[in-house]
Amino acid sequence: MKRLLGLNSIISVVVMLVFAASSAWAQTAKIKIEGYSPQEIHDLGWTSPRSTGLSVVGVGQVVYLVGSDSAGAAVTSYAWTLTARPTGSTAALDSTNKKQTTFKPDMVGKFTVQLVITTAGGTSAPRAVTITSAKFVGVGGMDGLPSNPAEGQCSLCHFANFNAWTKTGHSTIFKNAIDGLASDHYAEPCIECHTVGFDSSPTAVNDGFDDVARETGWTFPAVLQPGNYANLLATNPKLAARANVQCESCHGPGSEHKGVKNGIAMTLDEASCGVCHEEEPYHRISSQWKNSVHGIFSPTFESVANRPVSSGCAKCHSGWGFIRRIDPKTPDTRPVNGASQISCAVCHDPHRSEQLPNMVRSLDNVQLGDTLTVVNYGGMGKVCMQCHISRRDAADYVQNPSNLSTHFGPHYSNQADMVDGSNAVEYGVPIGSSGHKYAVVDACVTCHMSETPAAGQPGHDKIGGHTWSMRDDNGTPDDPSDDIENVTACQTCHGPIKSFNDIMAKADYDEDGTIESTRHEIEGLLHHLDELLPPRATTAQVNANYKWDASMTPQEIARRQTLAKAWYNFLFVEEDRSFGAHNAGYSIALLRRSIATLTTGDIGAGTISMIKDVPEDQGKQVRVMWSKFAADSPAATNAVTSYSIWRRVDDAANSTGIQLSSKADLIAAGVQGNVGKRYVVNQAGTWDFVGWLPASGYEVYSTVVPTVYDSTADGMHWSVFFISGQSRGVVYETAPDSGYSVDNLAPFAPSNVVGSQVVNTVALQWDEPVDADFKYFAIYRSTTAGFDPAGMTPLATLIDNNYVDTDIVRGTTYYYRLSAYDFAGNQSQFSAELPVAVTTVGERSSGVPTEFAMQQNYPNPFNPETTINYQLPSPDHVRLVIFSALGQEVRRLIDRSQPAAYHTVVWDGRDEAGNQLPSGIYFYRLETSKFTAMKKMVLTK
Repeated sequence: MKRLLGLNSIISVVVMLVFAASSAWAQTAKIKIEGYSPQEIHDLGWTSPRSTGLSVVGVGQVVYLVGSDSAGAAVTSYAWTLTARPTGSTAALDSTNKKQTTFKPDMVGKFTVQLVITTAGGTSAPRAVTITSAKFVGVGGMDGLPSNPAEGQCSLCHFANFNAWTKTGHSTIFKNAIDGLASDHYAEPCIECHTVGFDSSPTAVNDGFDDVARETGWTFPAVLQPGNYANLLATNPKLAARANVQCESCHGPGSEHKGVKNGIAMTLDEASCGVCHEEEPYHRISSQWKNSVHGIFSPTFESVANRPVSSGCAKCHSGWGFIRRIDPKTPDTRPVNGASQISCAVCHDPHRSEQLPNMVRSLDNVQLGDTLTVVNYGGMGKVCMQCHISRRDAADYVQNPSNLSTHFGPHYSNQADMVDGSNAVEYGVPIGSSGHKYAVVDACVTCHMSETPAAGQPGHDKIGGHTWSMRDDNGTPDDPSDDIENVTACQTCHGPIKSFNDIMAKADYDEDGTIESTRHEIEGLLHHLDELLPPRATTAQVNANYKWDASMTPQEIARRQTLAKAWYNFLFVEEDRSFGAHNAGYSIALLRRSIATLTTGDIGAGTISMIKDVPEDQGKQVRVMWSKFAADSPAATNAVTSYSIWRRVDDAANSTGIQLSSKADLIAAGVQGNVGKRYVVNQAGTWDFVGWLPASGYEVYSTVVPTVYDSTADGMHWSVFFISGQSRGVVYETAPDSGYSVDNLAPFAPSNVVGSQVVNTVALQWDEPVDADFKYFAIYRSTTAGFDPAGMTPLATLIDNNYVDTDIVRGTTYYYRLSAYDFAGNQSQFSAELPVAVTTVGERSSGVPTEFAMQQNYPNPFNPETTINYQLPSPDHVRLVIFSALGQEVRRLIDRSQPAAYHTVVWDGRDEAGNQLPSGIYFYRLETSKFTAMKKMVLTK
């Protein structure tokens, strides 16, 4: 199945083009204050402290500075300078010519660092960054403690944020933990993240929790129990003021703030969260995020994030642009753009109270690009849907030729539209959707954030959780066989699946002859539609194949508009990138309708997918299968209510019936009560109404309908059918298709065959045929036991159930087998082999027995058949019956008049119904008007 390029490939091309173009731009130095989590420090093999990456740090805390070219060009040299520092400071950079440099501010105040870079394009102008060094003061006002803005404490001036923060888990984590309410394995190393300013580096003396603890002699409680925090609050209020995760944990120390805006830091950088949320094995949220697309950083993404808000890109590609849109404030003094990565603080507000789960910024309803559809379900997934929308009004967008370009289509990642089943080109007939949008309570979050595999398992921290990923290539991008897929949430409804390919489609939607997984069926449809659409990779191709203007004929304009709609739907499904997981029904309907507009032109009708002979029947019927029509849905405003199956009459001699003036009148006659009637339609031929079904919303329908003739060995007889769908005032019809029926049920083999030697002949007699389509019997003869009649020329063919073989030689044993044929040419199985020994005159004078007798069967025991010989000295009515050991009659071999002769009959070990009997003892009894005999025999297995 052909795989199609998606968004990632397109982005790669764009990035390469932008990167190539950047070499022509002027080089510009860029300085990033880099944060490092404990895990990153460990993975790098360093022993230096972690860092928040903030521009405001505690005295003595290490500051990491990383240089680069703003456009991503390769830098050949770096020149760092510490250009300003407080009077009396002796702080210095650890290096001046490397990509990264560090320093530790040694006193309160401001430190300015400058960078000049050189690239192949030349040397940049100086770029500077200022670091504020301060001391930690605590939020103030917490748990009855005083609040002093003069020291830089927060609570009085920022009361709304303070009040919201007090309702979060951050505000009580240390308090609850030392009171034994958090975890039984809580220990002293945990407090470096659960208190303010904790940094055990010898130089980091800045009134952080560790400094005040050392100053006041506080030690970690020996027993975690209620009352520990209350005792700390009462006996050591200065230390208690620095307990829990407070404002300064994320904004830096506040002693130099005091209303001065640049005296405190504000960032959306993940590092300010990762400093505590990334340390294996327990704290892995940031590790997962770094494996996500949201965590990607590139100069291109940064450029988009820094575009003006009016460009439309910043509202999703800038962290600040997104926040200002979904979480507005009045007045709003926050940055208007920037922050290209979609980091923790973009979706979560650490000030937010627990009125919203997990401190998400907003659970407002989402309006799609059509300005009509409002998504009011999806729980926490609505945060994702704020950006994962198409942004277009599909119906209007495809009608405007000025939109046609190489960037045509819905905005990529249009998952909200797909989940809702809205805002694509539906061609005027509503489409039903999958149940995912209501069955999955938190929509995107439920599936994409399901728990990642356990440590040591494939896909650990690569799928699920804050990776949001549904697939990991397991380190082998060219080998999909070992991919790990995030199907945990799917298993609740779909069972123990391991892959999305385990979710099978309901029908062969792409009509390649095989029912595959839903994903592959949709890929097949995409491939088919892609082949139908003209080239569109370049502007010249789009203009030549899709764009229209007033100079064109109405027919040409309509054709190009049809192409544009199909192209839009192709991209709508492709850019969703779930291949049906989000909404299989909607995806399939869009693609099939788009394909129909470019082929048959009728998007309302389904397609006949099969006309096939019914197996194991007597012929003259086929099974017709078709896909549901577009309006076969409760959501349709004028739903299809029933389907009618019509068969064309090709025999001119039989072209008589109810006269109709048009095919529309024929379809209108397709009501259940008219099934079986024949209609002659003016200029449309003669049609039999052969089947009717109510519309029930099934993906696929099938029913058995009659044909007029069967195909036989003498020739093919095709029957042509079409399906119509009825709704109020509107009818839809499929394209016609044809199939044929055969009689593939062979007749029963001749049963109870008896052979008798009469004078110089062998007389054969057997039961009359039971098949209604019986044509004739065939008799085969050989002088070799165990012969196979297949391929032999019959001794005779006849319709009677008796035959006299006169071409015999005395002293010879002949072996006979019979078969039956029907009118379709089907041959039955062969009867059991019947041996008849033709005696010489000396053995049997005159060839007629002189007394009644019945011999012991041979062989005995037997399996699967045995021969019974008996003789009649005069004509008589004969009954030869098989009984079970319990005396029950199981088979009547003979019950008819027979001539005086030596007779032979073979029993095949079956009962009257043809069922194989179990092993055991059986009796056979011969009865005439003058003679009765019974013998025992044994059937073995």
